[in-house]
Amino acid sequence: MELTRLNYLNFGDSLEAFQTLELWQSGFCLKRNLIEDLRTAGNPSPFLIEVLRSYGGGRTKRIDLQALHQDILASFKFRQQFSELGSRGFSYTLQESIELCGDQLRDDINLRLALMPDETLFYPPRIKRYLRRGYSNHYRANGFSSIAFALGKITDKACYVLIMQSDLAFRSPAYIRDHFRGWRKVFFGIITNIANCRCGTIYLPFAHDVMKCCHPGFRRPTTTPKSWCMIYDRTAEDFRLTPVRLRKPINIQVYRELDSVLVRDFFKLDLGH
Repeated sequence: MELTRLNYLNFGDSLEAFQTLELWQSGFCLKRNLIEDLRTAGNPSPFLIEVLRSYGGGRTKRIDLQALHQDILASFKFRQQFSELGSRGFSYTLQESIELCGDQLRDDINLRLALMPDETLFYPPRIKRYLRRGYSNHYRANGFSSIAFALGKITDKACYVLIMQSDLAFRSPAYIRDHFRGWRKVFFGIITNIANCRCGTIYLPFAHDVMKCCHPGFRRPTTTPKSWCMIYDRTAEDFRLTPVRLRKPINIQVYRELDSVLVRDFFKLDLGH
């Protein structure tokens, strides 16, 4: 996944319905005029109508036809990639250099990423309504909670992904979890692309070691949660990372005020540099 922003317009049969439209021209048109023309011409897909109605944000009255055409092409392309990752696919924008409210991260934690919703991105109406609500989340920006976030350390030699988490995927109704199914593979794919431009190796900790880094403000589980095993150990399996033991231990604790957690066992991915 190489895009840092994706407006994913795959909703029902919307992408197939888009193929019948002539959207190669540039310029702007009023949403209501385009929708009225479609209704006059026949019985348009209700999914297509919903995408057009909310495109660019519900309050936006005009559509940039060239931007719409590019988003359609990207949606077709990434639909196949999402399918290969076992995800239904979703819109996102990547934010970098995030700061978690109230928490002091170590100065060398310079990989600070979040997959975020955005008002201008498309989501099915039920999903968009939920995303606008305020609920507990480690990171919020521009009125939205994160889809997922990741923290770690990246140098010119290696990228250590120390935390990947999605409050949205584990504290939400089933229809929200289903919409963002596969987020961990989508996110790790994006991180891999970022790391590939900076270094030659990615390291991911074992789930049972991540447990040792729990912030005292959160209840620490007594056993490694299955969901954590999916995020770390299963992601390592899916992307064919191999277990290794480093000569020198690495501190995987991301919070400055907490004691170091030194580990030597990681999953490793060589990027082929």
